[in-house]
Amino acid sequence: MTSLIQNGTTPITTTTRTTSNTILSSKHKLIQKFYGEYARAGGDGKDIFQLRAQTLGYDESFLRDSCGLTLPPPPELESELPSGTTYYTDLFRVSCGSGCPLRLTPSSASTTTTGSTNNTTPLLPNGANLLDLGSGAGHDVVLASRIVGPHGRVIGVDLSPDMIRLATANVERYNAGGNGDRCGEASFVCAALDDGGEDVWTAVQEALRVGGSTDKAVGCMDDGSGSVDYTVDVVISNGVINLCEHKKEAFQLAFRCLTKGGYFLLSDLCKIDPTTITEEDIAISCTI
Repeated sequence: MTSLIQNGTTPITTTTRTTSNTILSSKHKLIQKFYGEYARAGGDGKDIFQLRAQTLGYDESFLRDSCGLTLPPPPELESELPSGTTYYTDLFRVSCGSGCPLRLTPSSASTTTTGSTNNTTPLLPNGANLLDLGSGAGHDVVLASRIVGPHGRVIGVDLSPDMIRLATANVERYNAGGNGDRCGEASFVCAALDDGGEDVWTAVQEALRVGGSTDKAVGCMDDGSGSVDYTVDVVISNGVINLCEHKKEAFQLAFRCLTKGGYFLLSDLCKIDPTTITEEDIAISCTI
């Protein structure tokens, strides 16, 4: 059984949990180093929204109409924006990924089990709780928290502490003030999502748990044994599974966290021409 209950917490509250027992592989360390430097350097700059983000599904109409990000920005943010940037471009200054998973619908993703492609039921309904595997600087977390609304919950998992810090700042910035009353709570877990151990699962469970009581949980599954697993309605991942050294473990984590009947919305790279990119770039690339 899955229940969605408003937890009464402040929508823009952000909590970060770090798994302590994970042993990072050489590839994990390479990815952590690269994306840490990328985050600290300020990403790709203000032009990336026009050059890449809009072509990957983050167009202005979606941001405005589906996510409630208005242009011009709210007065409390306008004075804070760096010179030459806009409300949208600054959110995507440090952005990666291969396409917006929040745009996927049953009709756009695949034919339904009944053979129809006309199903328009939203995959991310108001009040849902969502897990973002590889959340980066948090642009998908920001957008998802606005779509699910104040009754929903969004949790981001990322390997880079620097990305987590940026994501936390983005959530608090873009979902603050007058915007906060329409946003779901966001929290983050700093971990390798493909380590195959219990650390990430335990941290996600803790992020979903509210007050340690199942009657306050945003979502739970009870198999009758008295052991409660907290689950999410939707898992998304944007250009990160391809980075995982152990892809099977990453997929297992996604489906372990999903409630029965939930959706895994995946945008990723599946094939790269090795003649046009170096071996190290293949190891760290997450975008097209």
